[in-house]
Amino acid sequence: MTKRSSVLIAAALGILAWASPARAASRDHAASVRLSCPESPIELRSGSYVIGDSCTVNGNITLSGDAALLVQGPGFSLNGSIYLKENAALDIENTVFLIVNHFVFEHRIEVRDDARLDIRDSTVITNPGYDASLPVQYFGYDRSKLRLENVEFSAKRSWVLADFFGSSELRTINSPYIPTETYPHDSSTIWIEGARSDNGVWLEFRPLSKAILERIPQKPNPFNLTLGRGSAEWENVDYQVNVVGGIATFGVISSPRSDVTVRSNGSRLVVGYTFIDVDEPQLLSGVGPGPQNGLYTHQGRTLRLVDAALEGFAWQIYASSRDLAAPQPVRIVDSTINEIGAMANGRFEIENSVLQWALLGALGEGSTVLVKDSTINSQTILAEKNGIVRVESSDIFGSLVQARDSGRILLMNTALHGNVCHPRCLPVCPPHADGGCNPFSKPGQAVRFLVGGSALILALRIEPAAGSITRGEVYELRGDLFLESAADAPEYSYNLLYRRKGSGVGWIVRGGVGPKRDAPLGSLDTTTLPSGDYIATLELVLDGTVAVSVERPFSVVDP
Repeated sequence: MTKRSSVLIAAALGILAWASPARAASRDHAASVRLSCPESPIELRSGSYVIGDSCTVNGNITLSGDAALLVQGPGFSLNGSIYLKENAALDIENTVFLIVNHFVFEHRIEVRDDARLDIRDSTVITNPGYDASLPVQYFGYDRSKLRLENVEFSAKRSWVLADFFGSSELRTINSPYIPTETYPHDSSTIWIEGARSDNGVWLEFRPLSKAILERIPQKPNPFNLTLGRGSAEWENVDYQVNVVGGIATFGVISSPRSDVTVRSNGSRLVVGYTFIDVDEPQLLSGVGPGPQNGLYTHQGRTLRLVDAALEGFAWQIYASSRDLAAPQPVRIVDSTINEIGAMANGRFEIENSVLQWALLGALGEGSTVLVKDSTINSQTILAEKNGIVRVESSDIFGSLVQARDSGRILLMNTALHGNVCHPRCLPVCPPHADGGCNPFSKPGQAVRFLVGGSALILALRIEPAAGSITRGEVYELRGDLFLESAADAPEYSYNLLYRRKGSGVGWIVRGGVGPKRDAPLGSLDTTTLPSGDYIATLELVLDGTVAVSVERPFSVVDP
């Protein structure tokens, strides 16, 4: 960060340590220097400061040393990330705190060493107004602390995922849905307190860990529960989760070579299922929500579901093969999956399945996701870094389709619908979705596109013919042909051709001009065509070369 683009302040004012555990304290800002809204990035290395007016910061907040910053006032918007380390402290109180995300995970929060972030009596928003869920990721390391008290948060458009490493700590008090998803690791400690709390926690089971989960208390009544280190029948788990007169829901992360039993669990759970270094093809078939009995042993793990109750958004599947030169795919068939994430070199091939509500993404370098003959109700379809998502012969309902960095998304013979309730929204359309399938999108919301960097989204579709074409009729071919990019769109055109098996190619359109969205692509006079079966081909031509194509069969019959 350059001096030109940041506010660099190096005062030497004293700070106070944390108060008692009953109410972890803000630092004493009585002697703090009042700081005018800087608009540009903030970098503080020492001293105590207060921003008390409405403020928008374009850039990161970076605090180190013993720097302390208190944010108050009617509203504080941050179009950037937060980085705290050493003994730094950031207090946010009595304000509306907006993190301005334009993309999924555009901004992040990292707290290291003995630093802390304290938010209280405030509203937190991670979405400046997009009709999608735009999450922020929090990372706590070392001995750092995150404290949230009386924080208002709507999980319909905003989302916070929080990972805790080392011996870091979370204490969330009467702050429902923030963090929305909490991931304890290592020897971290999680405290969820208060009757208004309602926080989701993912229980991670790494290789060689073991646990039995049963009879977990259910919402809506507050309860007391401790899980993790020291729990009976748990082995090789060092983190601890404490629910004290609060409400929490849980997910189970099953890793290779772990051993987890979920039995008569009471409160419904979610399953996170990870594949690591996939050196031979894997098959996952027939998984979904609701009551489950099953044994899953991929990559040496044991996951037993015995009269297990699973949520409607039950399965979240991830794959990474960072260290493999020739990674193999994870194939998913005949299943209902909440989230798919292909990380570094991850490969997914998905057929005849329903993907819904959470993310469908190629997120890591070298990642690919292929979806065929499926229904997508996902809030977001995402390709980033150089990941590729290819969707063939499927239906998408109201998703936000995002590509950034050098990612590619190809929509091939895939129909784009609004967010409506339909029979392939499983097990049912959520009541709080207001008539749609996906509660994270407005009812009826059309599929939207958002592109950044050098990424591209390509869409080609020939609509199926309503029936056979009677010879002599003019067959109007309709469909989609368009390209989405962040910068000036590259020049593109399209060709529309047809052929009969054993015959040559006939041109319908050569050098057609897009975009086309549910519109006529070209017309074929069938007067001189012999009856029989034909194939129509739609080609997208990019920089003079056919980049991608789709086909659709049709038949011509005699009058």
